[in-house]
Amino acid sequence: MSARGWLAAPVPRTVASAWREAGTFDPQTPQVLAFDNHWYRLVLCEKGLRRLRMHGLATLSEVWLDNTKPPDSMFVAHDLDLHVDGD
Repeated sequence: MSARGWLAAPVPRTVASAWREAGTFDPQTPQVLAFDNHWYRLVLCEKGLRRLRMHGLATLSEVWLDNTKPPDSMFVAHDLDLHVDGD
């Protein structure tokens, strides 16, 4: 776990796998993760037109890009075309 409380979470994987790889989740005595909020974050350091793909969000979720909330549905894949200028 980092000093700010964030874990590395390579995708596609689950929250439990990120916790397990960080040494904070024991599959032999698992804690319930479903009732907590779990956040993924990514700093985009790019320039130009990019596509953000959200496929396979296998639970209830909200996705935010800066202060924008794309359409809701965990059952539908979303591709967002965006213009990135730095980070």
